[in-house]
Amino acid sequence: MLVKVNGLIIRSVKYGETSLIFDMYTEQYGLASFIVNGARKARSKLPASLFQLTNWLQIIAYIKNPRSLSRVKEAELILPYHDIPFNLYKSSVALFITEVTQKTIRENEANPNLYHFIFETYRQLDQTHGSIKDMHLIFLLRLSHHLGFIPHNNCSPARPYFHLVSGNFVSYDHPIHTLDRDL
Repeated sequence: MLVKVNGLIIRSVKYGETSLIFDMYTEQYGLASFIVNGARKARSKLPASLFQLTNWLQIIAYIKNPRSLSRVKEAELILPYHDIPFNLYKSSVALFITEVTQKTIRENEANPNLYHFIFETYRQLDQTHGSIKDMHLIFLLRLSHHLGFIPHNNCSPARPYFHLVSGNFVSYDHPIHTLDRDL
């Protein structure tokens, strides 16, 4: 059955002489795998450059079972970048976000809130003209909320140490399980 799917390319590998297999974090199915035949040919209708990491695509694919490999019929960009490809700092943050997404998301189920959070992060990264030096840390903190383990913000002069196991600030320093507030 032909289905229209939106998503983020989080992994892409060459397959055979001219094909590509890629993993995509989709709005409708969560993590899904697709194959594009002939993408690496010289005059391909779907060029391999379209399936690069960090690209947001809308694809039309033959999906029988979302947990198996599906064949792509058509593809187009849904978030064309204006600044990320030309700014080394932004492209490194975008690759960081993609790698973290690939390593943390293992579900084949739809999670629209997480999908829209990641999409908006990329959109903000591309459109911001200010400093992005802490954007990767802000992304990790907000992602932890979506994954269900956000740290408690109870920092005070009486509780200066972050306890890694309990996820909150404590008054005592345990060398293995705590971080100093200066970090």
